[in-house]
Amino acid sequence: MATNRISEKGRYQDYTNSAGNAIASGTPVIFDGVSRLGVVQDDIPAGETGIVDTCGIYELTKKTAGDNFSKGLANFKLDSSHLLVLNGGTGSPDAAITNAYVVEADAATTEVKIKLLG
Repeated sequence: MATNRISEKGRYQDYTNSAGNAIASGTPVIFDGVSRLGVVQDDIPAGETGIVDTCGIYELTKKTAGDNFSKGLANFKLDSSHLLVLNGGTGSPDAAITNAYVVEADAATTEVKIKLLG
């Protein structure tokens, strides 16, 4: 008989806030090094550990309204202000995202729907 050896289901991951201030619920963050995007579930005080969601569709904010985040795009990053930027676009990206892609976007607005893949 097979034994289920899962130690953590994977949708939700622990995230330690090493920033000097609290991170608000709904804020996108990079975790597991430099490439995975998650969304904070509850406010995380500075120095504390909280939960990020790594699956689902979230409406996130891009840095520049005119940036073309077309459907299916997976070539974007998160800047130090927790805003999405195109890879090679404006801002100072600090991590390439490998677990997400755009499901809906409008170049005229700053909102983008992103699918997180875990």
